[in-house]
This record gives sequence, C-alpha cells and structure tokens, in this order.
Amino acid sequence: MAEEKKNEKKEHVCSVCNWVYDGDIPFEELPDDFVCHVCGVDKSFFS
Repeated sequence: MAEEKKNEKKEHVCSVCNWVYDGDIPFEELPDDFVCHVCGVDKSFFS
C-alpha cells in the first residue's frame, strides 16, 4: 500500500475571532498591511 503524501499547508488562525486564512497566497507572502477579513486586526494576531 503506497503512502499518500498529504498537502502540508499551514493553517493561520486569527486569535481574536478564529477566522482561518485559507487563501492561495502563502501567509508569509501577504503584504504587511494585510488584515483579518472578519475583525480587521493585523497579521501579528494570527498564529
């Protein structure tokens, strides 16, 4: 049985509202002025 390789995409979750960023652009490559689409906090609030 062949072992399946899973997509190892990281989840980035807003610590204020728990919105999950799941965009096509890697989170690290988003502009510095990126904000949460739900509550408006900046990238530093994502884990």
